[in-house]
Amino acid sequence: MIMKKMIRTIAYFIIVIAVCTVLFDRAHAATMTIESDEQTVVSGDVFRVTAFLDMDDTSINAIEGTIIFPMELLEVVDIREDASVVTFWLEKPKAEDGRIAFSGITPGGFSGSRETMLVFDFRAKAAGSGTISVDTLRALRNDGWGTELVMTTVPLALTVAPGLSGETIALLPDNDPPEDFIPVIVSDPNAFDGKPVLIFETKDKGSGISRYEVREGKWGLFTQAESPYVIRHPSRKQELFVKAIDRQGNERIAILTPAGNHADGTRARSFAFILAALGIIALCTLFFKRKK
Repeated sequence: MIMKKMIRTIAYFIIVIAVCTVLFDRAHAATMTIESDEQTVVSGDVFRVTAFLDMDDTSINAIEGTIIFPMELLEVVDIREDASVVTFWLEKPKAEDGRIAFSGITPGGFSGSRETMLVFDFRAKAAGSGTISVDTLRALRNDGWGTELVMTTVPLALTVAPGLSGETIALLPDNDPPEDFIPVIVSDPNAFDGKPVLIFETKDKGSGISRYEVREGKWGLFTQAESPYVIRHPSRKQELFVKAIDRQGNERIAILTPAGNHADGTRARSFAFILAALGIIALCTLFFKRKK
């Protein structure tokens, strides 16, 4: 009899703890909200939509998801991630067949309210009603274990009225180059066949980054590239040039010298960036393990 009471008591406490844990997770769940200043637009209008993250005191360092939109009503004009709290993109946001998939990490994590995740410019192309919503969303806590965080989402309901407005988003003048950055060379026998790769990333809070270009050596032409970039002709004697170009044509060039110094940086900053790169590799490993 006493044993039965003990078993019931233990079972009761287990149930209470489980319920409290679920309620705690829900109370501290991160939320992605899709917002726009325009809920009703006219066919032909170009309008802006922002995906915000609200984490309060919860810190996350990795997130992936898919945003869906009605293809029959809207088309994507531009996707901007320059103001995003995500530092490095494992899968850059790209619109395809009514879906925008993304995956990114931020070493050190981030938290807060109304943090910008992504910004989209849509063009309304037909009359009707629809919703821009989040189909899938996953995030990992910045707790050293990659614990998955419960996520909630808030969609955006839109109405496209018939007509032909043709209103567009006014572009502010941008005469400033992209932010200063330091590229680094890393190599891993388990990646890219052990070849050295160049890692680079910067932001442009004006018009946004348009593309990157790389040149190996002092002479020759720049070619469009993405990070990580596999170095075609590895040499300890040649300089590497990385050019960041924003949407207004402003440029910023970072130079990696043979000695490992940068034309616009210091050894300390380079060392810090290398540590960040190693952190990125560790986060990527943890992120993909959690996906399996």
